[in-house]
Order: sequence, then structure tokens, then C-alpha cells
Amino acid sequence: MNANLVSSKFQAWGTPRPFFDWLDAAFGFTVDACAEKWNAKLPRFWSPEQNGLMQDGRGEVKFCNPEYGAVEAWVEKNVHDVKRGGTAINLVASRVDADWFRACTEGAIGRQRRSFFSPARVWWLVGSEMTVGIYHHPHRLWFEYPPHRAGCAWCATNDEVRAIHQRKKKPSQALFPSSVIIMDPPVGRPRIPLRKHAPRLVVDERGVDYRSLPLLSLGRPS
Repeated sequence: MNANLVSSKFQAWGTPRPFFDWLDAAFGFTVDACAEKWNAKLPRFWSPEQNGLMQDGRGEVKFCNPEYGAVEAWVEKNVHDVKRGGTAINLVASRVDADWFRACTEGAIGRQRRSFFSPARVWWLVGSEMTVGIYHHPHRLWFEYPPHRAGCAWCATNDEVRAIHQRKKKPSQALFPSSVIIMDPPVGRPRIPLRKHAPRLVVDERGVDYRSLPLLSLGRPS
């Protein structure tokens, strides 16, 4: 796998802006829950100093692109918040064989009532405790890397980032697929209303125009 994207020394790669805007158009996020100043996609975000794992997410529509080493803690936290009324949209590696992936999907919904595929290619699991949508993105994402600045702390501590800046190139696209795990309250409980706004949708590095893709909120159970 690409060392740039799975390095244990550096795991704070940023979410691609076109992909984030596509998700934001569907869900209207209130907070970027796993972010730093340079890679935050919303004016309101929880930094490592604020420790999003300690924040109350019950009244939030959270976007979470957690570091790979912390994904298990984040999905456990989000299951806890969503069962108390929040919503969490998680961008994670498609590790369908991992215990955490199963635990936050079919293992989190309680008694299953029904399941179905929506037109937006989301597999919805409707349970007594939570509603979960699973979307496997068909294209490999290009994650952002920290911008180069004089005295860049990332360059001083990470060989991969320093090499990228020296070459003035972006990292290669991820060599693994990505999934979006949508966590919603159970059907029948109040849901945070979706915001309606005009997203900034653009074409990504691979030429994927997200305006041609259906929004993931289409077909959500009610």
C-alpha cells in the first residue's frame, strides 16, 4: 500500500474537497469532527487539542474522516452519539473484514427490521437502535497533504511529506477503496433536518464530476 496514506508517522491526510462537497450537499454537516486547521472543510471543526472524542455529538451532523489508527475509537464514539439523537457520516477505508467495520454497521443496529439498496448505491440497514447506510465509493480518492510552508513541522518529522514537497507533487491516489458509513437515529425518532444549500461541486483529479452522481441522502428510510 502507498506509504504516504498508511504511514504510522503521519495519518492526517485531508479529505478531497470535491468528495467532501458532494457529501455536504447531501447531509449539511454542522462540524468537521476530525480535523486540523489546514485540512478542515468547515469553519467549525474539532481539532486534536479539542479532542472530538470528548465532545458531545448528540445534536450534530458530524463529518468524520478519522486517522487510520483512531478509526475504531471514532466509530465507537459515533455509535454512542447517534443512538442518542445525532448523525455521523464516516469516511473510512473499506475494511469490510475488520471487526470495527462490522461492529459499527450490522452489529450496531440492534434488532434488524429491514434492509435494502437505494438508487444512490447505499445499502441501508434499518434496526431498532440505529439506521445505517453503507456506500462503497467506486473510485480511489486523492487525499490532500499539508501545504508547504517555511519551517514546515510535517517536513521535519515525516520523510514522505518532505519528499512530496521537494517534488512539488501530490501523493498518489489511495491504493485502497473508501467507504462512507452513514449513522442515523432509528426510524421514527426525530432526525436533524437536512440543510438545503448550493454545494461547490467540481471535478476531481481523476476527472470524476460529482454533479453526475446521485446524493447519498436520496432513498433514506423515513
